[in-house]
Parts: sequence; structure tokens; C-alpha cells
Amino acid sequence: MTMDPEEIMGTWGTGPFDNDGAGDWLETWKESGAALPDYVRATLTEVLDNHEYLEVDDGQYAVAAAAVTARQLPMASSFTVLTVPSDLTIGSFTAPDDLCQLAVRALDRVLEPDSELAELWEDDEDFAATIRQIRRALAV
Repeated sequence: MTMDPEEIMGTWGTGPFDNDGAGDWLETWKESGAALPDYVRATLTEVLDNHEYLEVDDGQYAVAAAAVTARQLPMASSFTVLTVPSDLTIGSFTAPDDLCQLAVRALDRVLEPDSELAELWEDDEDFAATIRQIRRALAV
């Protein structure tokens, strides 16, 4: 099923930053003064620690954090879905292997049946392709 942007307020595409939730996540980081790797790790950990229903915003935060992590890797430029805001480009920080593994696990969590984001994008091949590309970038 292809999502109509009107169905998800504040969503205009399937990319990791094509929604208001990711923009809010980025603004919160900027206002927090936290180091980006610490903020990314905290976001991913929080999603993985959530054993309840995962709300759409939390899912969007996890996808954004995973994309930011993947964007730090040397092969990131070959993955078109990894377009992120300019202040989060390659070299913002070094993504250690454990952070990449954490990001993959968080993406898996976002796709579980008790995730609102997974429900909203159910059967949408573009969204599935976005997640697959981020996962592949993290595995390189």
C-alpha cells in the first residue's frame, strides 16, 4: 500500500528525514548541546528498551538516528537514501561497530508488528527499500 502524505501528517516521503518527527529529533539534539554520537546512541537505546507499542515519532527518531550512523561510514555516499541534513554529513563522528549493530537492531524494532511506523507503511515497497538500504549501509 502506498501512503498518501495526508494520511501521516508531516510526512512527505519515505526517506529518513522526510517527516516532521526526524526534524523534531534533529532540533532536540541541537538544543540539547549533547555530542551527536551520544544523542544517537541514546535514541537507539531508548527505542530498543521500549517493550510496549512503539509510537510513530519514536520509530521516526530511530530511523533518523540509524541513517545518521550509516552516513558516517566510508561507503555511505553510495547509498542514495542516506541524504541527511548538511550538519550531519560524513565525518561528523566515527561510528563504531557496536553503534552500527545497535542501529540495525533499532531498525528491526521499528519493523516489528507492535510499531506504529510499521503499521503506517505496511506493504509500501519504497519504505521497505529505505530501511533495507540503511541496513546495508550499516553492514558494510
